[in-house]
Amino acid sequence: MEHKQQQIIMKNIDRLLKKRNIKRSSLEDEVEVSRGYLSRLKKANPDDNGLNMSYELLKKIADGLKVSMDYLMLDGMDNTTDENALIEFIESLYTMSVDGTQFWNVFTHKQIDSINDPDDFDKLGPISKRVFETGEYDPESRSYKYAWIGWLSLGNGRKIGETIYSKEYITDDFFYANIEKINSTLYLYRVDYTDTDGQHKLTDIIEAYLVNADEAHFLCNSVDWNEYISSKLRDLYQIARDNSSVTRLGEDARKLLNLFNND
Repeated sequence: MEHKQQQIIMKNIDRLLKKRNIKRSSLEDEVEVSRGYLSRLKKANPDDNGLNMSYELLKKIADGLKVSMDYLMLDGMDNTTDENALIEFIESLYTMSVDGTQFWNVFTHKQIDSINDPDDFDKLGPISKRVFETGEYDPESRSYKYAWIGWLSLGNGRKIGETIYSKEYITDDFFYANIEKINSTLYLYRVDYTDTDGQHKLTDIIEAYLVNADEAHFLCNSVDWNEYISSKLRDLYQIARDNSSVTRLGEDARKLLNLFNND
């Protein structure tokens, strides 16, 4: 591993240890290396035959800190403040989802297709702001596809590349999760963007929205931000899909049962 990459990893490890109030020696014990080994790694230069961070050790450290290896290898100095904030937010939610401490709910595409009354569009969450009241009939699915004006995410039109996109279509199940720490709900949608005439299309886009109280905020999508954020947003959507199920308890019911069972 190159010296610069090793220094980035050690810097990220130290930042996480400080943030979580974990001693370096405790992490060394967990990943089964000798006390002081991480300090020596931090000072070492593998380019001059010094200690080298192995990928096996990197994996153990990532697992111990409950983050991805990619996250530890990411150079935050190349990112804006907003990018780093998004990365940390998405990474934390992904880790919590993997651990099973973040519960996801699903609203299936079949349920979406069953909504024909515009008065019921609010069931679709924040993406339903400013929807066309008439849909386009799709012979293949034998249902109507409703075009969203994209008031929150696309505004009056967003230029991506050389095209201005002003409409979007939900193309899959969407997922939402209550985030207790900020008393908000996060929504994840898979959508397509089209221009006004429908001549240009961007497909397989993940959009994220935050709703706090009655106020909805468009957070990000998987095309406007850097490659790392786009990749992690897709990973978060996939883990939400993997972790959600109509056969699971609702979140409030699960809390009540846990309260009863822990007494």
